[in-house]
Amino acid sequence: MKKTEYDQEFKKLADNYETAKRELYIKYAKSQEIFKVGDIIKNNVYTIIIDKITCYVSFGKPEPVYHGYALNKDLSLKRSGERVSIYGNEGVKLIS
Repeated sequence: MKKTEYDQEFKKLADNYETAKRELYIKYAKSQEIFKVGDIIKNNVYTIIIDKITCYVSFGKPEPVYHGYALNKDLSLKRSGERVSIYGNEGVKLIS
C-alpha cells in the first residue's frame, strides 16, 4: 500500500465516521422533540410559535432547537417580527 492509497482510505473512513455521527445526533435530537411545528411554547425569556425545528450539539449531547416568531403576552406576533430560538426542552412549557 502506498502513502496516497493510505491517505485516501483514511479520508474516506473519517468522512464516513463524521456522516454517521451527524446522523446519530439528528436521530437522537429528533427523539427528544416534545413539541411540534405550530405549537406555542414559553421559556423564561421568550414565548414563540414554532415554525422550524433543528438540532444543536452542546457538550456532546444533541438537543432540539425550536425556532419561531416571538409573541407578545397576549400571544400576538411582536410588531418587530423578531425571530428567536429556544434550545432544548429544559424549562420550556407548552402554551397551546
